[in-house]
Amino acid sequence: IVNEYMIKDNISKYPLVILPELYSDLESEIVETIRSYVMEGGSLMVTGTKTAKQLADAGFPFTAEEYTEYPYIPGWCYHSTAYIKRQFPYGMPAYFSVEGGVDYGVTVGPVTVNAENAMVLATLHPSLQDKKGLPMAIVTAYGKGKIGVIGINIGTQYNDSVQYQHRDLIRKMTTMLYDPIARVESSNGICEIVCLSVNGRLMLQVLNAEGGHRDPLLATENYIPPLESVIISIRDDVDIDKVVLR
Repeated sequence: IVNEYMIKDNISKYPLVILPELYSDLESEIVETIRSYVMEGGSLMVTGTKTAKQLADAGFPFTAEEYTEYPYIPGWCYHSTAYIKRQFPYGMPAYFSVEGGVDYGVTVGPVTVNAENAMVLATLHPSLQDKKGLPMAIVTAYGKGKIGVIGINIGTQYNDSVQYQHRDLIRKMTTMLYDPIARVESSNGICEIVCLSVNGRLMLQVLNAEGGHRDPLLATENYIPPLESVIISIRDDVDIDKVVLR
């Protein structure tokens, strides 16, 4: 996690740069630094409505348009948001689906994103009966590099209301943008991994991320469900002489 001024002269050393949802615009110099990074072969992930709009307006190779198709929900007409059109995108829920999946998530305030010859990873839907949808997350080429764009504030919304579709989308996009040294998965829960290099040795720290620690009503925790069938995969270009489990 780095600030803008820290990345300006060091961006080329990162195989993937993630630009999360913004609350204020990036300086034009930083935007051009990011543009050059991707054009020269870097991979960029962009998340958030404001972030997507700023880069689209700056001439990056995708569009970002406010989503204006609203689902019919009984009783919504009595909500204060329903009387003010300009508030609709910020308060009216929409459905989204990750391509290849059969379940729907719910989001608010999204933008649609699209680009010529882009690969669509997720779509927005005004109703559960509308199966076609509009692009909400894409991956597209830019110069020698690639850009992945997600048109919702996915980090903020995941913090407010966890949906596994958020994780599926991030995982799917990351896989298309970056080939990590190691991956980890579990059949029954959330497992995280940190890759470290210590004295020339690769060390993998695996973390059980289950438990109720995100529950604001939970003051203490005395039980974390065990993870089962944990699988760690290491990239095939990494030389391995032995594996030590600690």
